[in-house]
Amino acid sequence: MRKTQSSEAILALIQSQSKALSPTEIGEKLLHNCDRVTIYRVIERLLLEDQIHKIIAPDGGVKYAACPPNNMKHSHHHVHFYCKKCEVVQCLHQVDIPEISLPENFQLEDSQLITSGICPSCIE
Repeated sequence: MRKTQSSEAILALIQSQSKALSPTEIGEKLLHNCDRVTIYRVIERLLLEDQIHKIIAPDGGVKYAACPPNNMKHSHHHVHFYCKKCEVVQCLHQVDIPEISLPENFQLEDSQLITSGICPSCIE
């Protein structure tokens, strides 16, 4: 991807967060210095480059989280946690999605597992 101020700012923002962000949250945190079209274009490129991954939250909203740096082996097959109290979505990289056995002639390309409950910050 051509490195622009916008792409670098969006990637740095997503990488700095411990929670997944929606495109709206990205725009707000960048103080609206990027228009919506630019945010979506950059997100699409970052997804293709495997620098971020998409999470579909329980409310149907789409959020994005950083992948580990390129030199680290990683998988997108990990569990995500949705806090019902603060509505934050977090990646639980240490928890793998259980293997799914599909019927014959089905080919698995992607899977997501969202667990929900109360996060440690909200329990305190």
